[in-house]
Amino acid sequence: MAKQTIGIGTSANDGTGDALRVAFDKTNDNFDEIYADDFVTTARIADDAITEAHLDATNAAVDNYVLSYDSATSGFTWVQQFDGDITGIVAGNGLTGDASSGEATLVVGAGTGITVNADDVQISDGGVDTLQLAADAVDGTKIADDSIDSEHYVDGSIDTAHFSLTAAINTVTDQNTGTLKLWSGSQASYDALTPDASTIYFIT
Repeated sequence: MAKQTIGIGTSANDGTGDALRVAFDKTNDNFDEIYADDFVTTARIADDAITEAHLDATNAAVDNYVLSYDSATSGFTWVQQFDGDITGIVAGNGLTGDASSGEATLVVGAGTGITVNADDVQISDGGVDTLQLAADAVDGTKIADDSIDSEHYVDGSIDTAHFSLTAAINTVTDQNTGTLKLWSGSQASYDALTPDASTIYFIT
């Protein structure tokens, strides 16, 4: 509605102005429009006229904070501003999950032999075989006493390359026969001795 101007005549009491009832009817109409929703528009607000003091915020303003709508109070809240230039998250090797905006969840892409729990990643039972072990990686310090028996190796798979051979005689305990001796040396040294049944001989 356009503003309704009350006619006041050209001079006092000249009888040309609006009647009293008409004048107050225009007054009421003008006030109704002022109090109506959305009456105040940007055209009616001066530049820089609204400051922080005019805002219905749930907390006090802080430097470098931005204004955010708070649906709980139908007002506003000052929240911390986060600077950055991340435009997306892409899962790298061993991970799955990505996002171009919002929240992203990255998950460890468990492969063969890997178990992923809520708070750790570990090797599955039986997940390590010979392909995962470097040559000579396992020595006596990593093997418990009496832990290796015939169930732990393939028949015919152990030869002299798997022993650390020296010229000395090494003695080991055998649970079946008592003592088993290992001997290593040259062919000439072997020819000079008398072999016995409780010794394994390696010609080096």
